[in-house]
Amino acid sequence: MEVQNVSSMPDYIENFIKFNRDKLLEIYGEGLNRENDGFLYFQCNRENNKVDVLFLGPSKIIEMIGEESWKQIKSNRGDKKTFFIRENTSIFLLNL
Repeated sequence: MEVQNVSSMPDYIENFIKFNRDKLLEIYGEGLNRENDGFLYFQCNRENNKVDVLFLGPSKIIEMIGEESWKQIKSNRGDKKTFFIRENTSIFLLNL
């Protein structure tokens, strides 16, 4: 799976995040209160013009990407909120 810098994120994903920022941060906050840690996960499908968004806690994240990858994401984000965005075979990490 290819990992790219957020600067190369497709415009339609960037626009979706900008347009829905307040709601996304609300979902993030609710998930964080429930799980104590985690990230906001986006599954994007440009052909169907669809973006599924959900908050994943540590146990689901470890199932999906493994414990070492989760530890690396946590250590790189500091106090920021992490958006984990998957589009086809690409993954984008956005720390706000």
